[in-house]
Amino acid sequence: MRPNRNDRSRRATADILTQHRDTTMLTRFTKQLVGRGPVYYAWRRARTAWVRMRAGLRHVHPTAYVHPSAEVRPDLVCHEWVLVSRGCQIMPGVELGRYTMLAPNVSIVGADHLYDKHGVPIFFYGRQPNPRTTIGADVWLGTGVVVMQGSSVGRGSIVAADAVVTKD
Repeated sequence: MRPNRNDRSRRATADILTQHRDTTMLTRFTKQLVGRGPVYYAWRRARTAWVRMRAGLRHVHPTAYVHPSAEVRPDLVCHEWVLVSRGCQIMPGVELGRYTMLAPNVSIVGADHLYDKHGVPIFFYGRQPNPRTTIGADVWLGTGVVVMQGSSVGRGSIVAADAVVTKD
């Protein structure tokens, strides 16, 4: 005898609920194991060490976190507990103070092209030396902030999203 449609849908529903329960239990177990416990922190330290080694970041404190997609130069200086989020672009000569947070897509770029000679294409001018850029301690730079090289952001500052910092 052929099972009716209601029996098949009940079995399918029971299978889905069983799979959901198993997935939920596995997720809960994984969160307990990995979550914010010692395994998670060991994994994060290893990942951060790998990013530092790959990018040649010798002056980055071990507690600082640089996202793998961030484009940073090897002379970057990061103090304790600095966060550099995804998509950040940091040019040479930058120092980040302790507890500084850079939201996604923050750019610290140079105003380094010379453009004062008329009649000569900017491409052939050359560049001036990069000035040092200092971001103080406990600073939060919002999403999409652009900081021009040579600027300083003072201690405890909060810079709004999509702002452009051109002066101290």
